[in-house]
Amino acid sequence: MNMIDGIPDHATLARLAPASRLLGTSAAALLGQYRDLDGAGWAVRTAVALTARRSVAAFSYISLAPQPAGFGWQQLTATMPGHRRRGLSRHLKSRLLVRIVEDRPDIERLLTLNNAARRGILALNRLLGFRATERGRQWRLSVDALDLAAAAGLRLDGQE
Repeated sequence: MNMIDGIPDHATLARLAPASRLLGTSAAALLGQYRDLDGAGWAVRTAVALTARRSVAAFSYISLAPQPAGFGWQQLTATMPGHRRRGLSRHLKSRLLVRIVEDRPDIERLLTLNNAARRGILALNRLLGFRATERGRQWRLSVDALDLAAAAGLRLDGQE
């Protein structure tokens, strides 16, 4: 099990590529998120479970607000399909949580958002002590929808 502080190196990001595709993003997009957080003063803690062949089996990361904000954001936990139901997500998330308690005693709250259909991660979060505080809806707008709106002559964002 590898623990990574801050921005992962290029080799680790390359190993994250298959996992990031599973999530509908890319390793480059993950790197961009890491760099944006780092540039804003957030501390990123990442745990990665590697197979014997050094490919990613699972990973999780948490971003911690600059001190003294007192909160963090559990952003992502993912396990590759061939490695699920083995406790990897539980191990990674719990290890990160223990490390945060030890390294950052100023952190009083960790926030996370989860899809209500993902029962496994919801159960894991409850097991680790997370409690649902509110429910919401996520709204998505694709670039194609913007193009269609423009083609239909609709004005967006107060355009004249």
